Amino acid sequence: MSDEYLAQHVREALAHDPRVADLGITVRVEPGAVRLSGQVATEERREAVAVVAREALDTGHQVHNDVTVTACDEPNEVENVR
Repeated sequence: MSDEYLAQHVREALAHDPRVADLGITVRVEPGAVRLSGQVATEERREAVAVVAREALDTGHQVHNDVTVTACDEPNEVENVR
């Protein structure tokens, strides 16, 4: 399986699996590994990204999860819209 095909396969799994459903995760194939990067809203989603990627890979590649969690805090004050 070529590196580009492998990366695309993992991207599709991340996009279509309801545990992740994210098109914004970058997938890079390295020698013996797949590196994931991007941002998600929760730690649970970050962990799901790695799980789904591992499930999509049956090649013995390691998964390096560099995905970060970006907190979406509630606003501190009410915004007036006129």
